[in-house]
Amino acid sequence: MLNLNIQDGQQSDTQSETDPLPEVQNSEIASQATLLAGQSLLLGGFKQGKQIHSQNKIPLLGDIPVVGHLVSQ
Repeated sequence: MLNLNIQDGQQSDTQSETDPLPEVQNSEIASQATLLAGQSLLLGGFKQGKQIHSQNKIPLLGDIPVVGHLVSQ
């Protein structure tokens, strides 16, 4: 007989340009299994992806359609 306790996790800290407080995200997963001789076990997990889009511009000028393109990155 085989007893398994598996734990995995991830913590990410991000900070927004508009909010001075950091944002903390925790993800955790835990699995327990007991296997007898000859038995198999299939484990799954989780995957996380993140896309960040930011734009640097001069206040007010960056919002004007033609001028904004010239003063933005």
